[in-house]
Amino acid sequence: MQQSRKEQIRDAFINLYSEKDINQISVQELCDRISMSRTGFYHYYEDLYELLQDLIHQVLSDLQDLNKDFYKINLNNYQEAQPCYDTLTYIQDNSRLFKALLRHQGTNNFVYQWKQIIADDFRRRYMFQNKNDPKLDLILEMTSSAVIGLYDYWLRHPGEITEDEIAGAILFQVCHTLV
Repeated sequence: MQQSRKEQIRDAFINLYSEKDINQISVQELCDRISMSRTGFYHYYEDLYELLQDLIHQVLSDLQDLNKDFYKINLNNYQEAQPCYDTLTYIQDNSRLFKALLRHQGTNNFVYQWKQIIADDFRRRYMFQNKNDPKLDLILEMTSSAVIGLYDYWLRHPGEITEDEIAGAILFQVCHTLV
């Protein structure tokens, strides 16, 4: 099945963004990679920053959907940890994009936004369990940072750690800070 032009633009951008900062990428360079005119690019996006934000928005929306019921699962029963495995599969299927976004975390705001989504999921869990902790924001910051750090480690060390090991590490981290 042939990719749409928009998918070709996105894939070419991800490849370039994996190699260099966004301010080092030109629309012309991206278009040359897919044999497209600059006018063709501007049919889909106003600029490279809009393209980047579109990619980030899609990823964050997908992550949010994958974990919408996370707050309900029994963390002591790994059989119920399907949202964690679904997230790992999604990250693995989109590993080039995640590696690029995590590589440029200081410039694209992705990690901050992802941490907010994770923190919101955990906050729902606390509310679901009728817990109240005056240091909840600190706990959520530490936990969401640790979880993203574990995903990042897994991406940077392919083959060294299995999905079960990383899922177990994530659930262990969550269990010890949120249960």
